[in-house]
Amino acid sequence: MSKLIFFLLIILSLPCEAQNTFNHRYYSWYSLSETGHSVISNDSSFYVFSSNTFSGGNQRQKILVLNLLGLNGVIQSSKFYRFPFANLIPGVYSNYRDVGGGFLHGCSIVDTILTGAVNHDALLIKLTYEGDTVWTSRLGDSLFQSCNSAKKAHDNGYVFCGSTESFHSGSGDLWFVKTDSLGNEEWSKNYGHAIVPQSGFSLDLTPDGGYVLLGVMGFGSTGHATIIIKTDSLGNQQWKREINSGISMTPSSILVTRDSFIVVAGSRNQNLTQFQAPFLLKLDMAGNILWDKLYAEDINSISWFNSIKELPDGNILAVGRESPPSLPGRYGSIYKIAPNGDSLWSHWYFHNYTSSGNELCDVTQTSDGSIIAVGRVGPLPPDTGYVSLWIVKTDSMGCELSNCLVSAPEMPLEKEIIKVYPNPFLNSLNISQTENNQIEVRIYNVFGEEVLTKSFNQKEDEINTESLSSGIYFVRIVEKGKIIYSGKIIKRS
Repeated sequence: MSKLIFFLLIILSLPCEAQNTFNHRYYSWYSLSETGHSVISNDSSFYVFSSNTFSGGNQRQKILVLNLLGLNGVIQSSKFYRFPFANLIPGVYSNYRDVGGGFLHGCSIVDTILTGAVNHDALLIKLTYEGDTVWTSRLGDSLFQSCNSAKKAHDNGYVFCGSTESFHSGSGDLWFVKTDSLGNEEWSKNYGHAIVPQSGFSLDLTPDGGYVLLGVMGFGSTGHATIIIKTDSLGNQQWKREINSGISMTPSSILVTRDSFIVVAGSRNQNLTQFQAPFLLKLDMAGNILWDKLYAEDINSISWFNSIKELPDGNILAVGRESPPSLPGRYGSIYKIAPNGDSLWSHWYFHNYTSSGNELCDVTQTSDGSIIAVGRVGPLPPDTGYVSLWIVKTDSMGCELSNCLVSAPEMPLEKEIIKVYPNPFLNSLNISQTENNQIEVRIYNVFGEEVLTKSFNQKEDEINTESLSSGIYFVRIVEKGKIIYSGKIIKRS
């Protein structure tokens, strides 16, 4: 039987003044690559779970890490979990769960060639709040199995979903497994097709004692379809929804809201183009789609949602990445979305260099309403280093600075009163209005800092923007102390 090994690293730091917000990137001496997968907070600290490519001598191994941080972003301790001669492959983002008395993580374990076999199995890990291992449970046979998402069941046991090739070799089925409180299998179900591969990505509990599963069905050159399966308490399928209709969809996360609706997040593209847009989909418990919305800042971007969380007020936080075609690199994103699917606000983030690959993977809200999001930064020139853990802490409006300008849909006072063009712009920005009113144009950077302002009282004027570097900005137009227009603008390089 394989044995899980962990070691503890205590990190001492000089006292520093606590900050309400921060934007930190963490470099580890032992790491070749680290990504923040999940975040869980309490009143005085928060836990960040990450995947890590560990470097020890000539050995490279994929391991899991549990970091305990203070609310100021300083790492207080780290624990590392690895199996000899095996790689631990984490499941989807936001897959570490507080299950009462400790944490649960579902992942996959892959034996390396040193063992003489390359087995790919599901693995459940139960930890105390201090990070000590309570038990591990490896589930699978000689064929391919994986675990992408795990959660506490309606009783004291656990459930997880992933993929298995035990029934259709070479064409995996969506796999749903129930265990007891020690991780021993009680029953398993598979849902699939002899030709078309399917895999489970995420799951949640339903109020009637059943479960809802989110997965993907692959069609090769014709893209992917999202599949949603509702089961009873024993995993028997009650209904299945396949969503394709010529759109390639890649789901990432599912949740059941407090008022018993189903929300699905992910990305999709139209007609198999390279462009992707984040989406949310809301269904009732019978599987009927209530609304389906895209959240693309630019229709030609490559963007998605990685995970979603419901807030106590019923609103939803979604995190992911934005990659507009007019700008280099990509940005981490946080959206706050109302129960009807309307975007209340959104914000983009980066660490030092917009050219690098900034991506947020999970999010939570603290007891004081602050928002903590975790992910990774992949360096691109002039940035250096390796893929590293990235944590952003904002206020309740997603601001890194107080009173920052939050991205929102453009809001002119009346139709066609104000026009801002071109967008994207280069060295100048035109503002036009229907009357010769006295207005003030204010331009802010992504940190909410005012970088340009100009007042005029003619129908059209031009603002010189040569002093601005390429990137994302926000514009507000004020008349007699009242905001009559707000929107996002992009300066191209």
